Amino acid sequence: MVNDLKRVGLVFTQEGAVDFKKTLQEINIEMNKNYNQFKLTQAQWDNSTKSTEKLRAEQEYLKNAYEIQTDKVNTLKMQLSDLENAENKNVTAIKKKRNELTAAETKLLAYDKRLKEIESDLNNSGKKIEEWGEKVEKQGEKIENAGKKFSKFSALTGSALIASAKTAIDFEDAFAGVEKTVDATDEELEELKQGIRDMAKEIPASTTEISAVAEAAGQLGIKADDVLDFTKVMLELGYSTNISADEAAIAIAQLYNVMGSDIKTVDRFGASLVALGNNAQTSEAKIMDMSTRIAASGKQVGLTEQEVLALATTLASVGLEAEGGGSAISAVMTKIDKDVALNSDTLKTWAEVAGVSVKDFKNLWENDAMTAIQKVVAGMGDASAGGENLNVILDELGITSLRQTDTMKRLSNASELMSDMVNLSNEAWENNSALTNEANKRFGTLKSKISTAINKLKDMAITVGNRLMPTIEKIIDKLGKWADKFSQLSDDQVDMIVKIGLLITAMGPLITMIGKITSTVGGITQKVGKVVEAFQIANGKITSSTSDATNKLAKIFEAAASPVGIAITAIQE
Repeated sequence: MVNDLKRVGLVFTQEGAVDFKKTLQEINIEMNKNYNQFKLTQAQWDNSTKSTEKLRAEQEYLKNAYEIQTDKVNTLKMQLSDLENAENKNVTAIKKKRNELTAAETKLLAYDKRLKEIESDLNNSGKKIEEWGEKVEKQGEKIENAGKKFSKFSALTGSALIASAKTAIDFEDAFAGVEKTVDATDEELEELKQGIRDMAKEIPASTTEISAVAEAAGQLGIKADDVLDFTKVMLELGYSTNISADEAAIAIAQLYNVMGSDIKTVDRFGASLVALGNNAQTSEAKIMDMSTRIAASGKQVGLTEQEVLALATTLASVGLEAEGGGSAISAVMTKIDKDVALNSDTLKTWAEVAGVSVKDFKNLWENDAMTAIQKVVAGMGDASAGGENLNVILDELGITSLRQTDTMKRLSNASELMSDMVNLSNEAWENNSALTNEANKRFGTLKSKISTAINKLKDMAITVGNRLMPTIEKIIDKLGKWADKFSQLSDDQVDMIVKIGLLITAMGPLITMIGKITSTVGGITQKVGKVVEAFQIANGKITSSTSDATNKLAKIFEAAASPVGIAITAIQE
């Protein structure tokens, strides 16, 4: 695929534009495949999966993502270059393409940064400690499991606290993407964060899923005040149609940029899209694809957003593909607009086909282009039904290309359908309820209700986890310092530690407890445990005698006899 991308000729004819977008779609498909494969790999992980294995899987995913994203950046650069070097520069198109390129380059830098972090994690000395800890834990498993000394209540409480911390950390990590892309003050970001949590309690999407769409909204230039509303509409479309939330966000934001639309009307746009998809012989995805093809020409002749959707629905319903039908109808609209503006000889023929005078057609086109298009299409249908040769009429109008003639012939047999779609789209836009009603049906299923209930429990966990995170950060900071010291131990010193029987008894469960905490924040030195405290490695006292070490171990083991003692020791140290 990569080689195919690099040979794209990015010439901005109608055909060239079609080829370019198809290429970007291929890139996005490859990116989604790569991401879905990584998510599948993550789903197969369990408690036995090593942190190094997780890091290597993420590293492989990011390498592929970086390569694909690089191709996207290069392709966008080529298009931007052609736009900037064009004889007749399109300032709006150049600005839009620069925004796309900036967003793509930002994501590329993020991939590169994370790859370097993973490489550093894989190479650091902390991994030696992990391997050592696993060895000690296996020996500890041969004797009584220290966890059995705790009551079931204590065990459940500990698990709940760990789960709460992980939920809070996952949300914090997901929201970091929103902070990166959305231009907002600290106060606005806090409102966004709370808004995402509140939204997750109303719809079956998790806070991490909602954050991902909000992050995309920021990349697409949606302002902070509009991010939550935009995100909710995209998620509703994702649950109610065959368009994913991410795809809807990109397509609709780009269409709105082309047409200069007010983003606050995006809920009405969604309502029209769903109403049309529910009542036409096509899908929302095809309607949206066709709409993005004709948006620029539609804007030029004065079509509204709902009229663009209606025209796109009609084209898709008569079997036209977005590439051919979209470019063909755009060319026809451009030709009519030019004939009207120049008062060309062909203008009379357009008026005759529409069944009105030249003056009336000119006035109608300049003030209500959609109605003018409907009259032209209906006139062609009537002429064909009356025995006239449609090929001759199209030739007189200057419509001679195969795609354009095929498009107009199909539309001539669907004038009533076009009228119905225009009325339906306008009505749905005005009522602004079709998307909400459809989404509520989806959200009302048992599966969705269960997901929403789980989200509410997770929100409680986030609240608890936020309280735990400062304490965990202190523990991790200590562990980092201990790890630096411990990596300097000799083999004899490690052997001496392992041979102490009392240590072996306490070591397994204590290391496991620390491993559970640290694995939730990135797999930092899973298996260190209390051996570090026992020999006070952080203070450089590893050379203490065996007798002194044993006395210290006795005190630690005494503290470890209860869950309270373990918790206090872990936090204080």
